[in-house]
Amino acid sequence: MRQLTLRRSQTELERSAQQLTVELAELNSALVGNTHELEQSEERFQSQVRATSQILWTSTPAGRMEGFQTGWSTFTGRNVEEHQGFSWLSVIHPDDAQATRQAWNNAVAEKRPFFFEHRARRRDGIDRLFTVSALPTLNPDGSIREWVGVHIDITEHRQRQEERLAQEANFRFLADAMPQIVWTARADGWRDYFNQRWFDYTGTTLAATQGWTWRALLHPDDVERGTQMWQRSVAAGVFCEIEWRFRRASDATWRWHLARAVPLLDQRGVVLKWFGTCTDIQDYKEAEAENLRLTAELESKVQQRTAELENANLELRTSSRMLELSNGVLQDFASVAAHDLQEPLRKVQAFGDRLRLGYGHALDEQGQNYLGRMLSAASRMQILIHDLLAFSRVTSLGQPFVWVNLATVTRDVLSDLEERISETKATIVTGDLPAVEGDPLQLRQLLQNLIGNSLKFHRKGVPPVVRVHAAVAGDSGQSFEICVEDNGIGFDEKYLDRIFSVFQRLHARAEYEGTGIGLAICRKIALRHGGAITAHSIPGQGATFVVTWPRHVRAVPTTPLSSTRSEAIDPNKS
Repeated sequence: MRQLTLRRSQTELERSAQQLTVELAELNSALVGNTHELEQSEERFQSQVRATSQILWTSTPAGRMEGFQTGWSTFTGRNVEEHQGFSWLSVIHPDDAQATRQAWNNAVAEKRPFFFEHRARRRDGIDRLFTVSALPTLNPDGSIREWVGVHIDITEHRQRQEERLAQEANFRFLADAMPQIVWTARADGWRDYFNQRWFDYTGTTLAATQGWTWRALLHPDDVERGTQMWQRSVAAGVFCEIEWRFRRASDATWRWHLARAVPLLDQRGVVLKWFGTCTDIQDYKEAEAENLRLTAELESKVQQRTAELENANLELRTSSRMLELSNGVLQDFASVAAHDLQEPLRKVQAFGDRLRLGYGHALDEQGQNYLGRMLSAASRMQILIHDLLAFSRVTSLGQPFVWVNLATVTRDVLSDLEERISETKATIVTGDLPAVEGDPLQLRQLLQNLIGNSLKFHRKGVPPVVRVHAAVAGDSGQSFEICVEDNGIGFDEKYLDRIFSVFQRLHARAEYEGTGIGLAICRKIALRHGGAITAHSIPGQGATFVVTWPRHVRAVPTTPLSSTRSEAIDPNKS
């Protein structure tokens, strides 16, 4: 019986041993699997440490670095012995080392997380800026098992941060220096910045006007309109331009401003930020209103002036008709003077000559005097009628303009005056003279009158010297000056306007013959050709008569008078 019991116990013990063996095998297999997973996890952890730019490290509960620290050695280039304990402090920047040690010791003593920033020297000797974070790993009883820390390189981040802060500082400096109101807003239109000009202008603070509260400073009539326009631009992400009024704090007046906002977009076209300005345009608005008022006033004056001009044109047309009638009368007079007046005058001269020749010896001295004076008066009358006819015919009987060689005209005039030149022993000096457009007969008449006057009004006992020349007038080169200057008696320039009028004489008829019409004819000829005539003189020192002649085309060069022959001038040749 006892043996049976022992066999049963042995059998149960064997079964229990087998079951325990199976369980132990299963447990061992699981343990091997867990160990393999742990090894793989450690390998992954070490690979991550090597791949990341962060430096992962551990330290003892007392805060000392022990064992091989992959990240730390890779960054510093130092071996295990060189960073054991607190030797790792040797790579910390001297200005940061003491503060780092003190902060680390405090965190270890108080068993609290450690956060710090310091500079550490890389293996190439360059200092890099790091944020340092370390957390204590605790045992079940609350004691520190170890410290796990990480150094994160923030050098580039800090540089970008400093650059951004510098850019923001520059932006704020420039914005505050501007005479305009400058502001920024978030993508949703919420205003987050105003420059100093805004606060000086409105007398408010950032807290009172940021977001959407700035609308309280708008003129009541502009709030709804301005808000809707701004919200539409924000929703569409497009440029915004609005005119509205703000109250100026210094004098509590409403002033118009031009607001403009430009969106800053990313590569996808999404709005990142808004930049805006508000420019005071009140003075411009007032100037614009004043300009509109002046424009309306000017238009009214123009209309009034136009009406006056129309009336003046009507009067001018009436005067023109009257002038045409007057010219007709003048033409009739010219015809009468040419025939009806000269015919009786010729009879007076003819019978006077017969009386003097046939009966002159029978007249006493007084009768002969009367007869001589009568014939002299008749001669003067004939000259006067001739000059009046010449004056009246300058316009009415003028010939079409053609190209005229002034050198040839001057030579012909001097030929006509040859006898008078000889009598006065005059010297005529001519320069190069151009070809001009004009009436050939009137140009000859003009030069003959001017050169003839120079010969007539010479000083007694002083042979006349007359110079005829031409030059381009002014800088534009659009006209010529034809000059006739002499060394004669001259005149006082206070009589300048008088000498070009009809029947005006500066000297008695007994001294110098003439009717006083010659220079008036010259003036009329110059005016007909679009020119003018004037003179310069000093009494006793001669005179210079200057005729300004339009230069329709460029001058045709000519040779001096001594070698010039009378010939037709082709204006297309030079």
